[in-house]
Amino acid sequence: MVTATILDEPMLLFGGSFPAADPKSGISLYGPYSREKNIKIGVVGDKDTISQVGTILERLKQPIEGPTQHPTWTQDFPGMSPDSVLGCELLTSQAWWQTITSKDIEPLDKFYYVKQRISLSVDVFFNYIKNLKEREGQLDVVICAPPKRMMDLCMTAEESRLRRRFTRRQGMEITKERVLLQLRRTSTTSCLKLKKISISKLSKGLPTTFTIFSRLE
Repeated sequence: MVTATILDEPMLLFGGSFPAADPKSGISLYGPYSREKNIKIGVVGDKDTISQVGTILERLKQPIEGPTQHPTWTQDFPGMSPDSVLGCELLTSQAWWQTITSKDIEPLDKFYYVKQRISLSVDVFFNYIKNLKEREGQLDVVICAPPKRMMDLCMTAEESRLRRRFTRRQGMEITKERVLLQLRRTSTTSCLKLKKISISKLSKGLPTTFTIFSRLE
């Protein structure tokens, strides 16, 4: 006969010596066991991705409400600031940024295999991080934010195909909404003209983005 035993949740310590079984509740109530006053963050990317990282870091300094459907599982984020329960601040500076240029990305296009492109991309980041450390000293975190062109070149054929399918589907859904809205505002003659235009052709003109960061609302 097979038997099973349910083990009690181990007690964890937060804020130095406060016990709690749930890590999320413990962090929210007491903060981390040990704290760093400041976290120095460097960024390697192009102008666009560095800007996106900066936006995200600023957003993380403020409290963020979690979904209300399951409040125990998805609790509010307290924000990374000296005044929050986390008790630390995210610091970054232009002196800690390294900008990837088009000259760094152009050599990737000369390689046929994706593994070679990825390997070269890693070397690009490694060299910039090395330069950053030699110039500015030790940072706590370095965020690697690949430019869009680099990400495109480092995608496999299957990933590229799935991305095109997702982009096309997303574009079609947006376009359908635009067409329906337009149909409500136009005359019967205009409606007939719109029906002759395929959704796929309309979606080709929609702008698309592909980054490693979630879109901020």
